[in-house]
Amino acid sequence: MFGRLWRSPMLWGWALVGWGLFNLVEGVVDHHLLGIHHVRSGPNQLWWDLGFLALGVVLIAVGWAIQRRARPVDLCAPGHR
Repeated sequence: MFGRLWRSPMLWGWALVGWGLFNLVEGVVDHHLLGIHHVRSGPNQLWWDLGFLALGVVLIAVGWAIQRRARPVDLCAPGHR
């Protein structure tokens, strides 16, 4: 029963969206606003931080596309264990 849930593209699409949102919030707040840490300190640190934000955007876009095309998983559907 739960095997179908773990294989669900909808679940993994939303997981990617969540991961991307976390990257965006953490990147903006910690890297840019507070300056607590950076992806990679030293030369080109701004580009590393911006790349991290871009990765967050890509994860959101890919996750959104995956979950939009997925069918909901009905764990109570007849004929399924």
